Amino acid sequence: MTTKWDYAVDTSRDLMAGRGAEGWELVSVTVVEGVETFYYKRPRPSIREEITLTQRANVLERKGGNA
Repeated sequence: MTTKWDYAVDTSRDLMAGRGAEGWELVSVTVVEGVETFYYKRPRPSIREEITLTQRANVLERKGGNA
């Protein structure tokens, strides 16, 4: 089975630590006219993992917690 990927792009260094904590991997940085752009990727969850994560978030939301 081939890995499917999710991608994200940011222009703020402040978000870098948060992205890492969420499982994102920094793969590239470009600078155009002085503006840094950060490119990230992470493996897309399988349908089984996605359903589990959604269920967990729903339960925590009903209980007033954070996912």
